[in-house]
Amino acid sequence: MLAFSLLILICWTNNVTQRTGLHEPMNTKQGRLSFITRFTCVTLGIFGLGLQVSAQTVELQEVLSFGDFYDIGDIETTEDGSILISDVKNFTVFKYDAGGRLLRRSGRSGRGPGEFAGGPNHIALVDGDVLVSDLRAFAVHRFDANLNYISSLRPLAPMTMDTGSDGRIYIGIPDILSDQYVTVYGSDGVEISKLSIDHLSGHNLENRFWLLAGQEDRIILVFAALNRIDIRDTKGRLLRQLSIAGLPHKYPGALLDLPELSGEVSERVAKARRAARYVPGGLVFTMAVLDYRGHIFLEGGGEVGKLPVSRTVYVVDLFGEVKAVFSLPPHLKLAHVDREGHLYAIEELKEGSKVRKYKMVYRDF
Repeated sequence: MLAFSLLILICWTNNVTQRTGLHEPMNTKQGRLSFITRFTCVTLGIFGLGLQVSAQTVELQEVLSFGDFYDIGDIETTEDGSILISDVKNFTVFKYDAGGRLLRRSGRSGRGPGEFAGGPNHIALVDGDVLVSDLRAFAVHRFDANLNYISSLRPLAPMTMDTGSDGRIYIGIPDILSDQYVTVYGSDGVEISKLSIDHLSGHNLENRFWLLAGQEDRIILVFAALNRIDIRDTKGRLLRQLSIAGLPHKYPGALLDLPELSGEVSERVAKARRAARYVPGGLVFTMAVLDYRGHIFLEGGGEVGKLPVSRTVYVVDLFGEVKAVFSLPPHLKLAHVDREGHLYAIEELKEGSKVRKYKMVYRDF
């Protein structure tokens, strides 16, 4: 059956600037500017010979802003509303209350227990504890709710991770040499299995993905350099593959001119060189998060050196239906959506990074 879709996007923005109280635990400025931003988007869908119209308004209302951080790696929230932030270049994980007041901090540069060789990056929660990845050390550190160090996992290159509704820990390792793209651990940190992912590129950079879990019996892989979203079961088997209409499959890249190696080269080394030679011409997606209703938030990218100032966010369900499309305010990057439907974004400035939290309201148009 022939199926196609027409997307008509109508957005208007109404910014109201107001002076509010200070929400910056790490500096002493006397105030900040807060923006209440409204984005209205209309989506029309045409499927086959019938017309199905779904229209929603996405309204972003800023409710909190605080900083200053050096380089935010990830944002996560707990059931009580506490906010966890990894600051890569500060080698520190911070815990704030729901109002942005600093409660705890942990970590420093190093390779000892609870230390970060390359800085803390991805954050996930399991059984009330906090997992934080350190790519350079090939480690995932486990802390309790007060950020006291407990133990460490030692997966190969933990590029992305999440925890599922089954309490298991899923760590993504996009490396064609190891053929171990997802490693699964129990909530106790004991390795359960390794999952191989099929239909992958021969180039490592095209295989980089975000791993999203949390939906029952499903894991989601969103590829950065490809217009590809895999919905898989917890055994790694492909259930369906999604893409966003109107976006390119990929941005054509180029092969690096690597120097020739002298002497006999093993097949493994040759394969590694082939995998590393190709550099994508851009990123189709620059961030992906999963909310607690089963919606995937995809931040659109662009060609290298031409990423837009205002990023477009696509909200889709697990069957590929686009629920909404909206643009973030300028210079913001998508980071997280919490249990209450608040969207967290990272504002990257020359002097550092800030966290901005928005109430996200869906309304019928």
